[in-house]
Amino acid sequence: MASATECAVGIFARAPVPGKTKTRLIPRLGPEGAASFHRAAILDTLALVRSSRLSATVFVTPARARDTHDDLWGDIPVVTQCRGSLGHRMTKALQHLHEKTGRALLIGTDSPDLPREYLHEAERILRTHPTVLGPATDGGYTLIGMRSDVLDDASAKKLFRGVPWSSEETLYQTVQQFTLLGIAPKLLHPWWDVDEPEDLDALERRLRTADLVGGKAPSACAQFLGLRT
Repeated sequence: MASATECAVGIFARAPVPGKTKTRLIPRLGPEGAASFHRAAILDTLALVRSSRLSATVFVTPARARDTHDDLWGDIPVVTQCRGSLGHRMTKALQHLHEKTGRALLIGTDSPDLPREYLHEAERILRTHPTVLGPATDGGYTLIGMRSDVLDDASAKKLFRGVPWSSEETLYQTVQQFTLLGIAPKLLHPWWDVDEPEDLDALERRLRTADLVGGKAPSACAQFLGLRT
């Protein structure tokens, strides 16, 4: 029986394989460099979740990444993503987390400098609200959260119906669909994904700024970018 007082985080991660990950960064970094940055982003995302003290599970693809990249995951349990569309895989991941927890968050690894307080704020929202979304500045979202009592079999089949992925309309269409299902989400403040070369430049500026004001920059990405840590 899921406990409504508990909250868990699922991390969607793709193995950092050269030529297969962060492909839009390849013109800037090359296949190996893009994969190395992706690995750094995974490490910083895992460090973020560990620091949050929330229960965590990694949902990884492809399946062989559980073993071929087992040095990445450390003490966090790893589950292979199911087949199907992104919406289907996210739904199944939420259901998996809800087997043990009443509230669940899903994040990717595209926002390596996401603040720990972002997770805590989302967790607090789910105490009184059925769903929460963390908008990304590119029109998608960095985080989705949902309570187990609103994700039944009927809503699971419709949860992401008609949502276009990797689009400026992703967030809007998700909010619209959730609202139609009676589970209108609360929105967090927007954060940044790192997909394009200009996103990498913006990340470097944020990390440099955090360093100047005494903030804690994500160490793996900061090291990749040659910044002081």
